Amino acid sequence: MTESEAQQYLQQLGITVPSVILTRLISKSQGADACLDENGVSADDKALIQFYLLGLYAISSGGRRVKSQSAPSGASQSYEYGSLVDQMRQLKASLAVLDKYGCTAGLIPAEPGDTAALFVVTGRKCP
Repeated sequence: MTESEAQQYLQQLGITVPSVILTRLISKSQGADACLDENGVSADDKALIQFYLLGLYAISSGGRRVKSQSAPSGASQSYEYGSLVDQMRQLKASLAVLDKYGCTAGLIPAEPGDTAALFVVTGRKCP
């Protein structure tokens, strides 16, 4: 994956990442290559896996999202995307379909936001 291809993909997601970060994210998204190669994953699936990982990394690194654009001439465009968490879930689901061998399992970043836990304690009252 080239930096230009990565920028095009992230642009589609509405995310902007500085070039210095993008270079590292591309490198990290190639971290599952050996496992994918060992398991005979096709070149197309391998490329898609790298793009989806890149998207997950960009979202989790706090990349900027495009919500509207305007030009000095007065022209403007607005983009509406789902939430970043929704995008992460979509990308994770896409990875799960493609990565049948779990090669990317250790590379997927955690979802942003708060987490909650519910603890239920049962027992009986002592007399």
